[in-house]
Amino acid sequence: MINEEDYKEPRCVVCDNTFYNPDSEEPEGRIEIGRILAKEDSLYDELKYTEIERLLKYWEQEAVSLKDKSGQLTMLSEQIGLFRKMNDKTKALIAIDKALKLLDASGLNDSPNAGTIYLNAATTLKAFGELKRAIPCFDKCEELYNKYLEPTDSKYGGLYNNMALAYVDLKEYKKAEDLYLRALDIMSKVENGKLEMAITYVNMAQLYFASLDMDECIDKIMDCMNKAYEYLNDPTVNQNGYYAFVASCCIPAFEQFGFGEYKEILQQRVDKIYGRS
Repeated sequence: MINEEDYKEPRCVVCDNTFYNPDSEEPEGRIEIGRILAKEDSLYDELKYTEIERLLKYWEQEAVSLKDKSGQLTMLSEQIGLFRKMNDKTKALIAIDKALKLLDASGLNDSPNAGTIYLNAATTLKAFGELKRAIPCFDKCEELYNKYLEPTDSKYGGLYNNMALAYVDLKEYKKAEDLYLRALDIMSKVENGKLEMAITYVNMAQLYFASLDMDECIDKIMDCMNKAYEYLNDPTVNQNGYYAFVASCCIPAFEQFGFGEYKEILQQRVDKIYGRS
């Protein structure tokens, strides 16, 4: 049997801007992103990574069946972040490859949401040592953010902070420091930006430790770590699952740089949030 798509030619671009494409069908429905992400957040609060993976993969397949490419991209982006947290490089790279290919094939690669997916991919690639692949994704994210977002948008804080980590690995320390300072400037003007500022100060302490002699860096490290704890200890900061995640990321640095008391206080808070005390 011969199907129409076996012989029908695409329309001429001069005559008509529309091309025949048998894969360009409209979605038959949409997955409920808000409800799915709310469930994911509740599972993160309980550190139920296996259940989160099952949730995201189930809804990815539902999005595929509905031809909901936007929903599929969201599920893949969430998987990228999950597998980074799980330190599962193989699964993370598979999710990244699927997301980047789908972005290009679907024409959904020109939006702030696409920028966030590129950022998530870049951050994960950097975490697994894939710097050559990470930097172009960071650059693509910045290009899209510059195109669509206001210069003071909080999303720039995450971009600059994670991009700086990549440049530290590349030993481009001045560029990394400039990016951290840009992140701090943005997050200082954003409501609920204190946790991001805390982790940025911790990252800056690591930057100075890596790039300066001990005599040069000790005061800068102490200043950064004290500021980080100040923001983590701010009474206006909600101590929820995200707080526990950020504090857990910061705790090793407090121990490394001799802030044992701060480390113990933060660890007790994390244990309480996760129900371990």
